[in-house]
Amino acid sequence: MAAALSSADGSSSPASAFAAEPFMRLQTALKKEKLFVTAEKQAIRDLFVDINDSTSKLLQLSWTTQRLQRYLELLVNNRMSLDAFSRTKDILERAKLVMAHSKVGPHSSNYEQMVRFLVEHPRLLAGMLMLSASSGTIATVSGTAPAPSSSAVATPLSPSTVNGLLINQSSQGALSSTGTSMLFTPAGGASSPTTAPSPTAASASSSTWNLDTESMLHGILFGLYGNFFLPEQELSVLTIMQSVLEDHLAKSENKLTCMRHNSTLTKMFTLYARSYAGGKLYLMAALAEPILAVLADDALDLEIEPVKVFLSLTDANRQLVLEQLLERQVAEGKVSPLLQVEGRLKLDHVPTSDELVSLPLMKATLNVVYDKLIELCVLFVDSCTRTLASMPYGIKWFCKQAARVARAAPTKSAQPLTQLDVYSLLGDLVFLRFINPAIVTPEPFGIVNTPISTTARRNLTLIAKVLHGVARGTHTQQQRESYMVPLRDRLQQVQIGTFFDALVNVGDIADCLQYVPNSVTHKGRKKTALLTLKELYAIQSYAVALQQQQLLAQDGAATTGAAAAAKSNPFAKWNLNAAEATELQRLLKRLPTPPPPPPSSSSAAAGSSKVPSPSGGQESLPSPSALAVLVDGEEVESEVLVLSIDRNPEMALMTESEVMALHQQPAANVASPPQAELLLADERKKLRIVLCSIDFSYQWRQRTMLDIFEAELVEAQALSNRSLASHIQETLRCLRRLPAEHTTNNCQALISLLQTDYKTRSKYVSYLVENKQQLLVTQDQLKRQMDRMARDRSVCAEQFKTVKIRKFLEKREPDIAQFVLRFQMTEMIDEKAALVNLYLRETLQAITGDPLFEGMSEAELEEAQSATEKHFMCRIYFWGFWPNGLVDIERDKVFTSFIASMAPYVTVDHESLQIPRQHQSEAPWPSAQKELLRINAFKAPGDKLNCIVQCCKTIIDLIQMSGKPAGADDFFPVLVYVIIQVNPPSMLSTMQYIRYFYESRAKGEGSYWWSQFTIAIEFIKTMEDKRGKKPNK
Repeated sequence: MAAALSSADGSSSPASAFAAEPFMRLQTALKKEKLFVTAEKQAIRDLFVDINDSTSKLLQLSWTTQRLQRYLELLVNNRMSLDAFSRTKDILERAKLVMAHSKVGPHSSNYEQMVRFLVEHPRLLAGMLMLSASSGTIATVSGTAPAPSSSAVATPLSPSTVNGLLINQSSQGALSSTGTSMLFTPAGGASSPTTAPSPTAASASSSTWNLDTESMLHGILFGLYGNFFLPEQELSVLTIMQSVLEDHLAKSENKLTCMRHNSTLTKMFTLYARSYAGGKLYLMAALAEPILAVLADDALDLEIEPVKVFLSLTDANRQLVLEQLLERQVAEGKVSPLLQVEGRLKLDHVPTSDELVSLPLMKATLNVVYDKLIELCVLFVDSCTRTLASMPYGIKWFCKQAARVARAAPTKSAQPLTQLDVYSLLGDLVFLRFINPAIVTPEPFGIVNTPISTTARRNLTLIAKVLHGVARGTHTQQQRESYMVPLRDRLQQVQIGTFFDALVNVGDIADCLQYVPNSVTHKGRKKTALLTLKELYAIQSYAVALQQQQLLAQDGAATTGAAAAAKSNPFAKWNLNAAEATELQRLLKRLPTPPPPPPSSSSAAAGSSKVPSPSGGQESLPSPSALAVLVDGEEVESEVLVLSIDRNPEMALMTESEVMALHQQPAANVASPPQAELLLADERKKLRIVLCSIDFSYQWRQRTMLDIFEAELVEAQALSNRSLASHIQETLRCLRRLPAEHTTNNCQALISLLQTDYKTRSKYVSYLVENKQQLLVTQDQLKRQMDRMARDRSVCAEQFKTVKIRKFLEKREPDIAQFVLRFQMTEMIDEKAALVNLYLRETLQAITGDPLFEGMSEAELEEAQSATEKHFMCRIYFWGFWPNGLVDIERDKVFTSFIASMAPYVTVDHESLQIPRQHQSEAPWPSAQKELLRINAFKAPGDKLNCIVQCCKTIIDLIQMSGKPAGADDFFPVLVYVIIQVNPPSMLSTMQYIRYFYESRAKGEGSYWWSQFTIAIEFIKTMEDKRGKKPNK
């Protein structure tokens, strides 16, 4: 054997010359393969860990952000104090994620199984929501329950049957030791049993684990389905919404108005549409430009209430209106003593709306406003229609289902809904619940980040009202405000039908919400649910109550045929088969009964409660109060339970043999491997391990394979590499005992087999690469989702900061009013600027020492000071922007008119610009024009300068798309062209405003771009068009 491998003296013989080149190439390939596979495996393991951590952080960030948004809404609506919100915010931001087993002990697996089952059966969750909406609260039926109120809605459960059922089922583990259970009773009262309760039930305190609708919806959407980041989660949420929709429309008496009232359905749709990242992006895409257009028009006043319009008129015009009213009353012989005293007109008289709308001057004034209001509504609807492609599929699909179900649902008149009726229903759903709130208050949606004046807010409110009226249609309108009636004839000018037709024109949900092959973005993500202990107990209680309601509804029914089958499966209504119903009942029986809640808020520090376990022993379950902090009588959760709901977690890689087995052809098509290959399988494996572990050497050309391994063995022993030494020794032993027919030509047949194996293993390498790529995509997707949630969080912080600043300015209102008066009386603009700078320094110093901003970091204080400056500058905007009044306004008109007359003749080839040919392909640089067009929507000088900076940076980015660096000679003519094409109103006053009130504080790139912009304006002033005209001096 040894002679076949080498000569007796260890030298190579000509007959057994070793083919070194193939051997060395094989060793190098195997070495690379091993290093690559090892690195890929480690990288994949690291990616799994990183994705797992990122998923947990994303879910926690989503959970915290949604809670903050909910409390922030209470704060903005003055239903929560600033101090309470601050403490609540601190608690939520420090909230911990804890594994369920650390709180509920051995019951954690049972709770996880129950939650997993509910997540996988969304229609069951829909049934729980509908049950809670129709039956009020979950309450305990006991002997001490009061009699039902006469005004209570009939309960769907029979009290006597319930009492007997509860006492008999107490041993099933779903009831408490007191023999009571959580069942639904009407909001106005509780059920009164007719049978005597057990002694323990009579002495037990009432056990109520119920959640209000908003809390339940939050628990389902953001607890069970994790803000529906994955398509299957969104599909489940839409399934719940569809079930609730069908039930809601089936029970509604008036289909046309059922979406105008607050219900479980409308609340769920609102929460889904506003919380979904795609929904917010659509609102930004659809509403940003129209809203900024409204804010940019400083002279715009859309008030249409006649009395308010009358009060806004000048003294001379008010007198004309009163004279017209007097003439009419004289002609009718009914002169009011409030209008005329002793033959003289009372100029302080304010007529009623009915008196004003019929007067010629008021008619003319209102008609102008009506036309402008309709024009803006057309702008909003066109923008909403144009950007429908960016609206999330789920919202459009749900609207399509609402239209379908509404047409099919029976009505009072037994007549199907017309197309206009469906438009009206969709208008209440989409505009009233989704679009209009973002128009009226765009700040919480991140659409604008500038203070909005009272007039501008009123303008947006009126636009939203008219849009809702347009969406509802003139045939269904019953206006509460009489001043909206004259608009009815004009509403048809807004083509809302096009929007609704495009809205519901979507494909099937099975086609849209499914993964595209090779584009999976969820690999490696663990599926977990985040629930507070109160939500977990409440969900358990709702599931038990739903089961009992179904059982009681079937009590007394026939016990044969289909009825018997239905009775054996109480959950058939919710698309559960018999096996699934049995599984749910088994899960509910295995759960312990939650501890009773504290008798009062003063017991919020209650710890845990002993409750019976399924085995009959005593287990300690904590009270939700133990995981919460009391803030103004309300419990705020400081710990959140993490429940794993993954059935098949993709956290492990397949082995090489498993991958190769998957890629093998069917046995019938594969020839049996030669016996030699089977015999050499062990040798090939060991030889491959050794070749992967040793280092390449150029001296191998002079040695046989045996000599190479002998030399490597000596080196391994010298380096104390016992593992490698043992591997080499074993490989040498196997090679030496091979039969002679396998060792001819220095084992070339064995090397050839190794080369074949190497090529075959490429499938495993491809498997690793594909897994890593999918994990990288998941990692990037998580990062994008984290960025979106971080932006939502920053919007919350901005809103909270705005509320603080509003409170701060309210305390200083007398001082601010005196300053505004002083500012108005100051004539010279440099004196105005000095006065503002002095007052701002004093105000910003006051912020530092104010308790409202206590505990803020230096960066947060700077942001608060900047935001305060924005609000303050809005108060004095008109007197600071046009310090010389009509003189400044007329000067702006002259400059704007000159640019408007010159713009058609200034092209990219204009001889005064000399824009390089290679940079003209991006003309007319629309994205840069958009940035500059927004400048008048902002009132603070710093914000206006920021619009200029963004315009300049956008131009640089577009120029660099040509592949060449952008220099000043390339940038400047493009900037001039963009300014001429945009022609922002009041450009000279804008320059003056920034120069006096902010220029000294501009730093870095802001200062540089500002200097470029001012030079461009001066260049335009001296510029000639092809007709040889210059601006009027």
